[in-house]
Amino acid sequence: MKSITLLLLAVILNDSMPAICTAFQFSSPIARMNRRLLSQSVLVRLEKRDNLVNGRNPRGGEADAKGGVGNMLLKGRGLLFLVALLYGTLNVSLRSVYSFPDPPSAAALSATRGCLASLCFIPLLLTRDTLKEEQSSKEPSSALLLAGFELAIWNCLAQGLLNVGLISTGSARAAFLTQTSVVLTPIISLVAGQNVPSSTWLGCGLALGGLAVLSGEPGMEAISFSRGDWLTLGGALCWSFYLFRLSQIGSRFNEFNLQATKTNFLSVFYLIWFGISLWNNPDTLFTWISSVAVWLALFYSALGPGTVADIFQQQGQKYISAAEGMF
Repeated sequence: MKSITLLLLAVILNDSMPAICTAFQFSSPIARMNRRLLSQSVLVRLEKRDNLVNGRNPRGGEADAKGGVGNMLLKGRGLLFLVALLYGTLNVSLRSVYSFPDPPSAAALSATRGCLASLCFIPLLLTRDTLKEEQSSKEPSSALLLAGFELAIWNCLAQGLLNVGLISTGSARAAFLTQTSVVLTPIISLVAGQNVPSSTWLGCGLALGGLAVLSGEPGMEAISFSRGDWLTLGGALCWSFYLFRLSQIGSRFNEFNLQATKTNFLSVFYLIWFGISLWNNPDTLFTWISSVAVWLALFYSALGPGTVADIFQQQGQKYISAAEGMF
């Protein structure tokens, strides 16, 4: 009987000790252990409730993380696939402009296309609260202007050299030479110290070989290079630098703001080039201005391979490296 009484007393003290210790601001090992167990049980119940409310699997955290990364990669590759389709029509549209009687000069074409591309950004900027997004960005406006200025330089060199090269180089050969940036971009990334996996090199080689077959035309197998070929190849190199730098700084800015800033700088560069060209050749003909077909081709090249492709390019390269994004 005595032993039973002592046992009941111990149980009562053990059950009531946390409350007693709390009431008298006393902390015993038993009380501390009970508080820890109580806190852990409450946290577990709260976590289970949140998982049920949000539809999450508590055991699938790692799988969810992998799935999120996979979705981002899929989104990036999908956007860059659309960019490739749009860029594939650029050479054709520009070459069609040169096929019309009395076509514009390379400087006039570039300036007109640049101004049209800037105008294409106006409705996009008006329909988005980009000013609020820019104000909430950690990057100052000076950084945005500097980034847009640098990208405009690389884009101006790439597009300007291509526009001049297309005067004397066929569209099929120009398409092949332009897409040598598939190989040039990974080389630039490697020189800059980035890791380029072997699968990327394999994909670049296969893409370049496929382009050589698809772009084949009589005389394509010739090793000699004309002046237009070298200019087009130089444009491909500048485009590779553009993509490399975009992959480094593009994630820091809103794509609408950065691409609009870059396009505005680009238009200024093209207008300066056009002004110098017009000064040196005051007898330049402008009969192409009355051609509706020329304006339609220029507008498409500014909207599709220009404005839309630039925005998708920056969005896609938030998830994909420059080397992988080329193919």
